[in-house]
Amino acid sequence: MLHKNYTLRDFLIALFGLMLSLNGLADAINGMTDAEKAGEAATRIFELIERESEIDPLSEEGKKQG
Repeated sequence: MLHKNYTLRDFLIALFGLMLSLNGLADAINGMTDAEKAGEAATRIFELIERESEIDPLSEEGKKQG
């Protein structure tokens, strides 16, 4: 039951404030999962960059053209 001093305008302001806050919270949570995926992707990329290649272009071993 509403208090006598509250108006419909007060109720709607509070309701829309709550709805917008929950919308912002949902967006923030969605961004957190994206950040986790980005972290996993960055880890995978750095693993690929830092791995040692089986082909060494500076090596003198192996077949040579000519």
